Amino acid sequence: MTCEMPGCERVAKKRWRTIPICNSCHGKLRKETLSFYDGRTKPENRRMYKQFKEVEAKAK
Repeated sequence: MTCEMPGCERVAKKRWRTIPICNSCHGKLRKETLSFYDGRTKPENRRMYKQFKEVEAKAK
């Protein structure tokens, strides 16, 4: 199974919610999410999360 994030073709080894993603994308999403909840990243700057939400919407 491959990572569902746009432009990524790595092997999916983890999941974010129910979407299969690779270790690299998982790490980037996690880092971005922690930065957001720490107050260091503004909502409009959450590039990975926005991409993920598009993927998640298509999966429904």
